[in-house]
Amino acid sequence: MAFPAIKSIGKPSAEEDAVLDYFLTTDSVRQISENEVFLVIGRKGAGKTALVKHFTKDQTNPYHRALNLRGYPWALHGELANQQGSEMEAYVSSWRYLIAAQAASAVLEAKWKNEIDSEKKLRVFLHATMARLSLT
Repeated sequence: MAFPAIKSIGKPSAEEDAVLDYFLTTDSVRQISENEVFLVIGRKGAGKTALVKHFTKDQTNPYHRALNLRGYPWALHGELANQQGSEMEAYVSSWRYLIAAQAASAVLEAKWKNEIDSEKKLRVFLHATMARLSLT
């Protein structure tokens, strides 16, 4: 007995979908672009990938970076989970580390392009971020 040809197994994920073709700019997009929102969380299909693609489509801006689990510091996370005793605290600390490392990388990248005073911008960014996260 021959098996029928399978053309598709489910719908494509948002990462592979042309979400920018039907992207709608809303007040939420404005809030994100004006730094009124620090973190976007939502269920599958809520539009998180569309937002990431919208804000990272301009390849010339070193500050628009997509973070995902491929760059997640799993080794650090494991060490933190052992030290802190709480899995949730390990996630929070690991994500803070990843965000800070990416921010520093973006500043260094921009410095090489002579676009900004990198040290001042990094200090302002980290101070604002720490204040938002109540770390100061």
